[in-house]
Amino acid sequence: MYYRGKNEEKLLQLYDMYKSYTVEELENIVTEYRHRACEEREAALHVRKWKLDNTFEWTPENKEKLLFLNEKLIECFEKLKTEACALYKALQQRVAENDGFLDDFFIEARIIPSVFKLDDEGNVISEMEYIYEVLHYEWNSCINLSFIMYRENMNETDILYLNREQNWNTDPWLKGQFDEHFISQGIHDLYEHTEWILRDILEINYLDVSLDVIYEHIVELRNE
Repeated sequence: MYYRGKNEEKLLQLYDMYKSYTVEELENIVTEYRHRACEEREAALHVRKWKLDNTFEWTPENKEKLLFLNEKLIECFEKLKTEACALYKALQQRVAENDGFLDDFFIEARIIPSVFKLDDEGNVISEMEYIYEVLHYEWNSCINLSFIMYRENMNETDILYLNREQNWNTDPWLKGQFDEHFISQGIHDLYEHTEWILRDILEINYLDVSLDVIYEHIVELRNE
């Protein structure tokens, strides 16, 4: 998760104080992040989540949005797995053939969600509400929707985000609304491991899907 302040006593005091603040006041604290202490930002986000999620309702429209996002996350991870596995095999072949450069490697697949504004025709534009700018740039690094394949261990069958045996539809915050559906770990992580509120998650309209590879060439220096 993102940085948690070391002064837990101060955090508890801020939680109690911020409970009387409006959501707008809390978001102002968050967006003034350049002039605020980490504890202040963290407490404001935490209380914002508590306030807004306590009044959230799982309407049919909201359920449909979550299921749509869930489906897209699964699709993206399936595509990442396909690409990563093909790349892994190609790179392993190079290593096996004593490639002149490639000695080691690892592959990281990652999805970064964002909330961008829409134009009049409903198309995504590269501009965010300020609260989402902060959530994206300041906190998005903690949304670890990713997996890594190392040369020594591919772990193709151990990609948690595609594990159908682990259904997160029993999470308490889902309030029993998805008993007949498969909810992936991606949805679980978005809510449980960040201060994104349910409304934020349902507003996600952009997924940045990336596959990064680190190539390593190792030179051992010996004095004969």
